Amino acid sequence: MATAILLLVLVPAAPAFAASGSDAGGGEAVVETLVETVVTHLSHALNPGTDLRCDEAAQRLETIAFSPTDGLIDYGFSPAQVLVKINLRNISAVAQERVIDLNSTFWQSITVCQIAAGAAPAELLRLHRDAPFGQRLIAYRNLVIPVVTDAGAEQTLLLAYRSGGTAQMKIDIYDRQAFFYRSVSETAQLMLFVGAAAFMVLYSFLNALKSATSVYIAYAVYVTTVVLYVIHMEGVSFQYLWPDSPRWNAVASAYLGLGAILFAVLFGVLFLDLRRRFPALFYLALAHMGVTLAALVIFSFGWQQVIKKWAFMISLAGGLLCCGFGVYSWIKGYREVRFYVLGWSILFAAGLLLTANHWLSGFMAVQVGYELTRWAVLVEIALFALALADQSSMVRRAYQHSLVREAELSASKARVTARLLESEKQRGNMLERLREQARYLATATHDMRQPLAAFKLSLANLAGDQPLEERQVAHMKQCVDYLDEVVEQTLEGELSRSGELLREDAAVDSVAERFELSDVLDNVAYIFGKEAAKKNIAFHYLGTSVVVEANPTTVMRIVSNLVSNAVKYTPAGRVVLGVRRRAGEACIEVWDTGPGIDARRLPALYRPLQQENSAAEGSGLGLAAVKALSESMRCTLTIHPKNAAAAVVGTHACLCLPRPVL
Repeated sequence: MATAILLLVLVPAAPAFAASGSDAGGGEAVVETLVETVVTHLSHALNPGTDLRCDEAAQRLETIAFSPTDGLIDYGFSPAQVLVKINLRNISAVAQERVIDLNSTFWQSITVCQIAAGAAPAELLRLHRDAPFGQRLIAYRNLVIPVVTDAGAEQTLLLAYRSGGTAQMKIDIYDRQAFFYRSVSETAQLMLFVGAAAFMVLYSFLNALKSATSVYIAYAVYVTTVVLYVIHMEGVSFQYLWPDSPRWNAVASAYLGLGAILFAVLFGVLFLDLRRRFPALFYLALAHMGVTLAALVIFSFGWQQVIKKWAFMISLAGGLLCCGFGVYSWIKGYREVRFYVLGWSILFAAGLLLTANHWLSGFMAVQVGYELTRWAVLVEIALFALALADQSSMVRRAYQHSLVREAELSASKARVTARLLESEKQRGNMLERLREQARYLATATHDMRQPLAAFKLSLANLAGDQPLEERQVAHMKQCVDYLDEVVEQTLEGELSRSGELLREDAAVDSVAERFELSDVLDNVAYIFGKEAAKKNIAFHYLGTSVVVEANPTTVMRIVSNLVSNAVKYTPAGRVVLGVRRRAGEACIEVWDTGPGIDARRLPALYRPLQQENSAAEGSGLGLAAVKALSESMRCTLTIHPKNAAAAVVGTHACLCLPRPVL
């Protein structure tokens, strides 16, 4: 769609410029061919006195020094009345009709006086700022004056006009047929522009309604104002939109032009996201918008001539800012602004030519400048539509990529969680076996040691009451000691087998792989953060993006044990879970403000069925399992005990995992 729009704009643009050049040449050709029938002479001057009246035109002409011209009159933004004298001499044998095209759509006031030899001056036309469009001599978008010169006669037309803006005017003189062909050609080109512009306005508003986003709404309003400005400068608005509102027509160019640049800057701010990406540029854009609004307010209450003069500079500055913002965004890597930059570059070049045309007298004809601006505006609008479409496409691709990435992360976390649940199930079965074995050993040991103790006591009593031979007593004690040693060795053997069960359990998931630690630590923080909250313990989790090479299930089991113990044995305070990067390693650290572990008890806690606090709930296998799991991955696990001398509070556990070379 956007490509078709761009083609629609570019195809009719080429013949428009070609026709513009041929028209200018054609005008000169018409004047030259008229030498045999009507000889013309143009001159101009500023009126030094009061506004001219036709009844005193003949006397006033003798006191004013006119300067000859080839048809271009330019007094800049002069507020004075401009006088143009047109001498027509018909050297043919028949009356000749000519159409004088002023190439201007509106003047605040204009008077046309006809002065002929032997006749009183006649007023052909008088228009003031309250004159509706219907008072024109010919219903055409430009001001045109038809005039008939009799055979062999000579007459002078005196034009006196005053402009509310620039006083520049280009006068062309045609016969009726040449004017007809020219008007048809220009109207056809203008209708092509209006049709394409109306399509772009409709397209922009449909997109604004569809997306309901501020950037599309700003684009739609900008397109509407800039199209209205262009067709107003072409004279179409006064002819068709508000023909009975001449006062509004006199000031509409300033309101529409400044409004267009205001919404252009607003669209640039929203499209380029200046407030978030480049705050300094955002405030610069706000400053320009403030200046534009101030100019509109001042224009509404006076100083209209001054504001119209500086409106060109304000618009030029706005275009330069928007183009510069786009280029800066491109340099910073935002590739979706390419069509935006191209559109502003084209319009900025056309605006620069138009501004130079107003400040440099005779630079080029006003109509040529407006034609350049007209098609540059339409090309810019189409490129802005492409820029919005391009940005939307990139946003969709980025969103789809984020969805795929989120799905991959969710799947990875689901796999880790599933393996963790399976491992926890196996661990639960193992713990149950160990508990049964421990209960059996405790009962057996208790049952065996009680009779042995009684037997030893009886022997002692027997030795005290009835003296026996020393050899017999020694033999009985030796048997009892041997039996006690057998029981002790049996208990140690069972504890050793418990440790082997832990090591077998640790070897279940020992395959290493690369993964992001956040996949594991996020789950741990989510699980134990709630438990800490129930105990009114502050749980701090410092996220990470580091990648390690280990078994994620084993890592999660180790960290879960460490965090679980930290939450369980911390009566009040806080628990911290985070990652510290070291050379080639990523160390997971768990800190708590609990009672800590006695350094003398730490080696024993690495053995199964041992606890620091005998009153605490649990199996007594936590640190033993953690040690076995870390050894299965050949990773370093360090438990730092409490140190009263160094004022170390609580426990600090650290598990260091290798980081792969990426």
